Amino acid sequence: MSKYVCLKLDAHTERGNKWALKVEHGDGGSCLLGFHRTRKACVTVARLLAGWSGKVVVRDKPVRVTAWRIDA
Repeated sequence: MSKYVCLKLDAHTERGNKWALKVEHGDGGSCLLGFHRTRKACVTVARLLAGWSGKVVVRDKPVRVTAWRIDA
């Protein structure tokens, strides 16, 4: 089962966002879904995407997200 994770970033992005939203799958894979300015916005979007039986996790420990681009 997938869980939606809100991660607090250690620094603001170039557009001023402070939170990252990603989905973690049961097999260990994850996918970055987007960035948000506030915790409330991130959690709201995660709850909408998770649906009725989905799981939402908020991690307040600041993390550095560097691998968000896919090189072709």
